[in-house]
Amino acid sequence: MCAVPVWTAVKPFTNYVDNVIASLRFKALQRPASGDVVFVAIDKKSLDAVGVWPWPRGIHSEIIDRLTAAGARDVFLDIDFSNPASAKEDEKLRLSLIAAGGGTVLPVFRQHESAVPGSSTSVTRPIPALASNAWLAFANVELAESGLITTFKMADRLDGRVTQSVPAVLAQVDDTAGTYLIDYSIDPSTIPTFSASELLDGTVPPSVFADKAVVVGAYATELKDVYPVPMYGPLAGPLIHILATETILQHRLASGVDPTIPELLLAAALIGLAIAFRVYGPVTFFATAVIIISAMETIAFIVQANDAYALRTANSWLLVGLSLLLALSERSNFAHVRSRIAVADFQTSKNTLQSIIADSNDVVLVFDENLRVLDRSASADDLDLEHEEGNDHRHTIPSALMRHVEEAVHRFRAGHSPTYSVSADFEVVRGGFEARFEASITISRSERLDDRGEQIYGFMGSVIARDVTVRRKYEADLLRISQVDELTGLLNRREFINRLQSMIEPQVVVAVGLHRFPELSATLGRPACDQLLRAIAGRLSSVSRVSHLGRVDGDCFAMSLSLPTRDFHEIQAEAVLRQFALPFEADGSEIYVDARLGIALFDDIRLPAASAVDHAEAALIDARSNPNSNWIVYDEKRAQDQLRARKLEQAMRSSLRRDEFFLAYQPQVDLATGRMVGAEALMRWRHPDFGLVSPGEFIPVAESSGVVCDLGTWALQNACATAMTWPPHMTVAVNVSPIQFAKTDMVAEVKRALAESGLAAHRLHLEITESAFLDGTERLLGVISQLRSLGVCIALDDFGTGYSSLSYMSGFPLDKLKIDQSFVRKLTTDHQSLLIVKAVISLAQGLGLKLVAEGIENEEERRILAELQCEEGQGYLFGRPQSAGEIMQQLAIRNVNEAA
Repeated sequence: MCAVPVWTAVKPFTNYVDNVIASLRFKALQRPASGDVVFVAIDKKSLDAVGVWPWPRGIHSEIIDRLTAAGARDVFLDIDFSNPASAKEDEKLRLSLIAAGGGTVLPVFRQHESAVPGSSTSVTRPIPALASNAWLAFANVELAESGLITTFKMADRLDGRVTQSVPAVLAQVDDTAGTYLIDYSIDPSTIPTFSASELLDGTVPPSVFADKAVVVGAYATELKDVYPVPMYGPLAGPLIHILATETILQHRLASGVDPTIPELLLAAALIGLAIAFRVYGPVTFFATAVIIISAMETIAFIVQANDAYALRTANSWLLVGLSLLLALSERSNFAHVRSRIAVADFQTSKNTLQSIIADSNDVVLVFDENLRVLDRSASADDLDLEHEEGNDHRHTIPSALMRHVEEAVHRFRAGHSPTYSVSADFEVVRGGFEARFEASITISRSERLDDRGEQIYGFMGSVIARDVTVRRKYEADLLRISQVDELTGLLNRREFINRLQSMIEPQVVVAVGLHRFPELSATLGRPACDQLLRAIAGRLSSVSRVSHLGRVDGDCFAMSLSLPTRDFHEIQAEAVLRQFALPFEADGSEIYVDARLGIALFDDIRLPAASAVDHAEAALIDARSNPNSNWIVYDEKRAQDQLRARKLEQAMRSSLRRDEFFLAYQPQVDLATGRMVGAEALMRWRHPDFGLVSPGEFIPVAESSGVVCDLGTWALQNACATAMTWPPHMTVAVNVSPIQFAKTDMVAEVKRALAESGLAAHRLHLEITESAFLDGTERLLGVISQLRSLGVCIALDDFGTGYSSLSYMSGFPLDKLKIDQSFVRKLTTDHQSLLIVKAVISLAQGLGLKLVAEGIENEEERRILAELQCEEGQGYLFGRPQSAGEIMQQLAIRNVNEAA
């Protein structure tokens, strides 16, 4: 008991109990917010209205302008501005901060620099252009040992100076010291809340913001700015700041108190009380314990109501419980208790053995060699449904058992063993229902005295029968559950495969997948989708020639059908797809669903049926991704291609260690002068078994497996080292996969390659494709900015063939644009391609980007591009991909020609 207040092992349990009790108190003491703090929520409606996240900083600028015009006292933007955006957007926000006159608060965050406990911390703050024109306040929220947000700090140190936290700034208090509890009795639903989209649309009256503190921050689930708190569960970060501010405004500040000393004193008092109560009845001690607990919780409730402090009482509850055990142990002599228990157990066992036959729920019969029943349980009467009136049926074996007993006696007499046991099943019809029994019949030799005292040599038999009707039904239900999908009533995957394996005729296995079912499930909800799946199962059951039908995955069904003709695939595929022509009824609505089919043959019953199902599912995957057909037959060649891809993936890392990869370089030429100005490094792979593997084959495999990161690092280091052997005006271009940006530290990789090779940074050109912009564009912007600050040139490769190039052109710092060879090859034959190239060149010139044309193969293409003022070109006209030595020879020949 004395260890409980300081025992760390019980803290997780007591913390949980304390949080539950505190939440109950908060709920009982619930009060409304003051209304002095208004929440402008960046909710899903706002995200949909703007259409992009992170928002352009011009949006935040407009929010500040509108709130300032409405007379807001303070505006806190709970948004990270630590990375620069475009200069234009940053300037808009800076001007709005200046116009607000210092009434805007921006967050700073203190965070650990690594996951190692005790690691150093650093502060993330807005960029200088914004920080210098706003108040800075700490916006950290810290988890307690319980894993919940329960406290907030008044201030922290920033650059050696004390800087207040967001709640202290918004509440306009001068306190800079202390950590206080957040009062969660303040109901967050009473905080005035408006959508950011409503503020931007002007549908919120300006008067609601007049002379109020306004918090603008994330509320949408997609932004993941939520933290666990007592009582309310997950709560948005801005609402936690507002509740902390309301705690100050409503004078509900309370700091923590170490309860260890009071709990030790309580433990000592309870120990003394438990020992003192050895002479009193247990009821008295229980009553005293109830009084102590009631008084303790009453005091805690009053303290929380008046002073907003949540007293931790879980340890006290635990101490009271332990004291109850101590009091009971003081009153009991455990040795005496154990003795009495042993005597009671013995007496109970004796009584049980005496009444086991009479009172057993099972049917128990004891009979002699004349098949006369000597003793029986009361439940045996259930078997005597028919007997002649006047006969004492209690001494005769029931007719349902007689045949089994007689057969057991016959076998016993025919044998020489002293005992014989056998099991038997039998049925009895009772009340129109059939009851099933399992019986164990045992016969043993016996010697006993008869009524005249003479020795009798015979045997004794016993029957123990149990009603297994319910169990057999349960076993049958289990068998059905193990074979059938619970939702649709169709076969499950395992049973479908088992039954397919048992077929003796060739079968076609069709995997039926629902098109875009995850999106449909998110729209309709689980209950409606369950109805839909059942309806689809009913439709598929009506397809002709179906041998077996099952549900083998969430939205994937499988059927096996007989194989009568060669054109069966097309006929049966269309028959299955016709089941989806009409709408399905689900949740009172008509829903149209498209299906995709994967088809595989199971024509060799010696092979495992699971492989046929796997083949059908593999074909289904292809059908889902094929826009030209709703059904696809399993292709062995594609499977072999996939097997080859797996083998390539397995061989890549060892090939990299064995230097089986090498770089080829394709010249890049100044179109105006014909001078070679650089070369693009292109990766090649020569494997001892596979031979020369095409980049178009191994690069996608490397990207899907993550090996592309190691290959990219190797290519970057080797390309930089090779470029050092070229003349100083020559550059080297290295392609960088989007996966490298996502999974590696590209800035560190480039620094290391430049340092180890000694190559000047401006001679290194990194080429990225538009697919790199699809995920994490803000992070990518930061990486590219750091690389350009080193002096590295950034080129956008394959321009015009990606996803949405123009939407990124103005936002990303680029140096060079590469026109894809698909446009260059049709330059002289396709007027539209010529117009596209002209537009791209005009765009690049307007943005100040250098332009490179890929795939130049003849002089006419070179001439047109030169006339259009395209600076550089690359293609077979100037040279195929070649070794670094061949590049040097080409340079030497050009120098000789120029000298001549």
